[in-house]
Amino acid sequence: MVTIEQFRIWALSFPEATEEAHFDKTSFRIKKKIFATYDDVNMRACLKLSEMDQHLFSASDKIIIYPVDNKWGKQGWTIVEMTKIKGKTFLEVLKTAYCEVAPKKLSEELRLTKSKNNKSTIFNKEIQAYNNLQTPGERDICNVLAHEIYLHLPDAENKIWHAHPVWFLDGNPIVGYSKLKGCIRLLFWSGQSFAEDGLSNEGTFKAAEMRYTSIEQIHKKDLKRWLNKSREIQWDYKNIVKRKGVLEKLK
Repeated sequence: MVTIEQFRIWALSFPEATEEAHFDKTSFRIKKKIFATYDDVNMRACLKLSEMDQHLFSASDKIIIYPVDNKWGKQGWTIVEMTKIKGKTFLEVLKTAYCEVAPKKLSEELRLTKSKNNKSTIFNKEIQAYNNLQTPGERDICNVLAHEIYLHLPDAENKIWHAHPVWFLDGNPIVGYSKLKGCIRLLFWSGQSFAEDGLSNEGTFKAAEMRYTSIEQIHKKDLKRWLNKSREIQWDYKNIVKRKGVLEKLK
């Protein structure tokens, strides 16, 4: 749960953000443009997101985060149930809304602050574009996987690599997902060393995978544990070519 007091503290901590009344609601603005409102009667927030970010956040839990049910929803306005959402998740949504509305200079200022403090980064638009190319069910799987990876590996570099989304730590590939026939495959480059029954060995090196055909198959507790292990347990794929195919353990 996030209270209006915490909402206000976070929103007004962003560069040049202000608070103003907006009909019967409280609004938070940047350069007079609204990036978020709060309805204290129904205990809901409404935030301005891009279409891509709206898809990404709402895919993680459509009961807590979902588009406004009218033309405004199609323009990115998104409802958040404040009694149900976790603070860490809401702060990420709020920062994303601010960056969507703020002038580029102020948006970059917040992004740089987040980077210096090892906070999560704004979602990679190339990865979201990849997700959007999938069928509706597979797109939802990709969006949830991306959201959880961003949440638990906030400092990881992410990009499209060999045609699919991959996250790196210090240049070493850690985790990624790809479209296979009839499923989405989540791959951990060092997953065979995780000692996890839920992951299947893949290839001749140290990779392990999990395949999903529906969003209901994603167990976030398992995924969080695997992602934490992906930071703690790594094989050095970054230098495998220099070592002529020899893989050495980093940690």
